[in-house]
Amino acid sequence: MVSFISTPGGWELLLIGSCFLVFAGVAVALVLVVAMLLRKSSAGPAVICGGCGQSNPPTARFCSRCGQSIEKSPS
Repeated sequence: MVSFISTPGGWELLLIGSCFLVFAGVAVALVLVVAMLLRKSSAGPAVICGGCGQSNPPTARFCSRCGQSIEKSPS
């Protein structure tokens, strides 16, 4: 009797493993992007440098353009 059902060989397993790794990589990248966007949106308003007017992240201690110390005004 001839069987037309075969067990996966080396190339099939390699293809399945490669597809899994690609999808897992995409899922990890998507999670990282969403986490970054959520962190950025919840960080607060930008801080403007008094020396050059550059908009900086709220956590910045120094201006990203001119390097001047950023003094935060009390809220």
